[in-house]
Amino acid sequence: WQVDQGEEALVEPFSLIRPSAITLHPTHSQQLDASPPVVWYSGDMVTVSWKDLLPRLHPYWIGVYLVSDDVTKTVPMRYKFVTSERSGSAVFKVLNAREDVVFYLFNGPLEKSVLVAKSNIVSVATQGKPTGVRLALTKDPSTLHVTWTSVASDIPQRVQFGTTASSLDREALTYMQSTYSRDDLCGGAASSVGYRDPGVFYTARIDTLDPLQRYYYRVGSEEGGWSDVNDFISPPHSSSSSSSSPSSSS
Repeated sequence: WQVDQGEEALVEPFSLIRPSAITLHPTHSQQLDASPPVVWYSGDMVTVSWKDLLPRLHPYWIGVYLVSDDVTKTVPMRYKFVTSERSGSAVFKVLNAREDVVFYLFNGPLEKSVLVAKSNIVSVATQGKPTGVRLALTKDPSTLHVTWTSVASDIPQRVQFGTTASSLDREALTYMQSTYSRDDLCGGAASSVGYRDPGVFYTARIDTLDPLQRYYYRVGSEEGGWSDVNDFISPPHSSSSSSSSPSSSS
């Protein structure tokens, strides 16, 4: 997202926030409540309500953070300006969170704000649920790669698949996993105030697929959680298959 500053160049909104300039001054008079206390799926909505908002010269805004975030070192994942009414609410979408989240109320310009209130913690029930599930062809039309993102774990992740959604009777363990750190990035906000743990990227290989067969599959583990069951139609076994893509409804 970008903010149009008129004749000035477009500005990335999060670059306006200076975490190091935030002053911590929570008060008991400012109340912030987040509901529901638990979210189950990526994209679930959380309503954040405030009470007894005191009149101030500068606007108030609410930021969404992971519970492990230090607001003096990290920009929020999302933020919204709120009305100056004493009581009100704002709705936030929680996306792909692999950790519990919390909401902070700030007052002042973005470049020099004061933290005045903190909400209750909103638990993310499916922190280990895989996201970003995708398929890729190989040179062998009877073999596909499946890749997804999840939390780091000593528990083996795998793909379960089969020709009916109710009977995923075949499986393949991951053969590769990787991630990156802030040191792997090119600098700027991505490697500093905007950096968050990206999770781990897992890859598994499913093979001996019949041509033009619909398969159903899910990825993950019993302990960490499973993705939704998706499906695809395997490629034809022909010389042209390497230039086409599997038909997937995932």
